[in-house]
Amino acid sequence: MIDHLDPTRRVFTRIERDSETGLPVIITRQATRQIVDDNKRTASMFDKHAVRGKPRMVANIPAVVWLRLMKLGIANDRAALMKWLSRRDARHFRVDDGRPLA
Repeated sequence: MIDHLDPTRRVFTRIERDSETGLPVIITRQATRQIVDDNKRTASMFDKHAVRGKPRMVANIPAVVWLRLMKLGIANDRAALMKWLSRRDARHFRVDDGRPLA
């Protein structure tokens, strides 16, 4: 068993062997509450008139969620990522007004 903690991203990774197959299993955990709280605070201060016509940040996604999106193929497909960010269950990662993304 190998444990690793990345203090800057607050990501804990553990590698252990599966008891049945003997293959390595990678388990990744991250404390996401602070990220979600920061996203809510940033979204509450969003001014759609100030960012009109300018590039803007629309989401702040924790590393463990991003890794899952990469495995699902969503992170590499812009249209799929915009659709995922527009879903109600991904709303807490948004830092803008939460309108559906094109």
